[in-house]
Amino acid sequence: MVLDSYYYVMGATERLNINLWPIGYSYFIRLIGVLSHSDLLFTTIQYEIFQLSFLYLIFTIANLIELPKWAFVTLIIFSFNPIIPYTCNLIMADGLFYSVSIVWFTILVKIIIRPNQYLIILNGIFIGVALSLRYHALYYPILGAFAFLLSQYRFIYKALGVVFQLAIVLLFVFFTQNQVKQITGQSQFSPFGGWKIANNTLYVYENIYRTDQRIIPNKYRELDSIVRRYYNSAHRKQTLFTNDPMPGGFYVFMSYSPLVIYKNSVFHSESNVDDVKSFMRVGGLYGDYGKYLLKGSPVAYLKFFIIPNVIRYFSPPAELYITLSTFFLRRDNISNYTKKWFHFKTLEVNVEAIQFRSNLFSFFPSIVFKLHVIFLLMLSVFIFIGGLKLINIEQRKFIALGIITWIIDFGFNILASEVVLRYLLFTITIEVIFVLQFASIIIKWTAKKIIHKK
Repeated sequence: MVLDSYYYVMGATERLNINLWPIGYSYFIRLIGVLSHSDLLFTTIQYEIFQLSFLYLIFTIANLIELPKWAFVTLIIFSFNPIIPYTCNLIMADGLFYSVSIVWFTILVKIIIRPNQYLIILNGIFIGVALSLRYHALYYPILGAFAFLLSQYRFIYKALGVVFQLAIVLLFVFFTQNQVKQITGQSQFSPFGGWKIANNTLYVYENIYRTDQRIIPNKYRELDSIVRRYYNSAHRKQTLFTNDPMPGGFYVFMSYSPLVIYKNSVFHSESNVDDVKSFMRVGGLYGDYGKYLLKGSPVAYLKFFIIPNVIRYFSPPAELYITLSTFFLRRDNISNYTKKWFHFKTLEVNVEAIQFRSNLFSFFPSIVFKLHVIFLLMLSVFIFIGGLKLINIEQRKFIALGIITWIIDFGFNILASEVVLRYLLFTITIEVIFVLQFASIIIKWTAKKIIHKK
């Protein structure tokens, strides 16, 4: 259990249609709650959904793309890597989002290689489901459009596929905006996005605020004075490399951050639901404030946020996988929802299990770094040997889809939020699949070269 978990369960218990995070996971909790409120059953279902989705992916690839047996076996082994059960053991949207993303990517593979009409519907549905779980899926329609472009559909079906997925996204956006407007009076898609923009900006602003000569508009002046007061006080300077309980999210989650202080000074919350509403009501202001500060500081934004975030991408903090808070129930009011829903009294985990997990995931940032490097090296070798000339049209489309997916996912991760390990689960999977694909092509090319020399 982590902070997000309690709000997801609260959303399920209160039957909310809007929450701090996308509401889809709270709906999922409610759905499983129809069967049982057992935490063991819940996490087991999450894990089984992943296994089924991953099997669907690798069998589809094996069926449609030339995949050596050793690569197929490697993917089977990869499906049992320890990050999967640990992710699925959390009451968090990441595990389910990962599974839905895998199924969606499999649908794209089918669209470009063996298209049929029902895939048009499934693509739109799974984009909608993914978006209801995490806003990271906002770029999925771009990849969907790319897949339709590569496909052999007639033009009318390509257009229908693109329009249908956009319609699903717009329906979800309009629904969310309407729900937020009922609470805040403002038409916002993601109040949390406003918090994130302000959060990202404040990592930059501390480095330039003393020399920033701009006159702050009246609507931001009170907030800006609290921010500057915090910067001028004795405090630990925050960077994207600061080792704290919320790496990269300090200004959103820590009670003594200026954003939280301002929210609490403007709104007094009597309940956890009220606190969610207060959080949303300042989201628009925070987003506008962050954008205003960044407009005049593009170089600083690049230096203090983008470049550090690229470094985090290649060596992502393990974050929730090594924190102790996941093993303990909170003692504030919001934990009551979780205690009631899952019939918790306490969480009991032996010290050895906690230590084992911490030791295990301490290696993962370096493992991910090596995987990123291997992927880029294999891609470079593939390009160098003229790999596209060595494969059939289906494999070319498949590789094109993989490369575009990686590029867009990289850009979105770097620009949208502070990268942590759990955000890269889908990326890691894509890299493993295409490292194996590149390796099989390079091995064949090398073997032919050796035979030719003989």
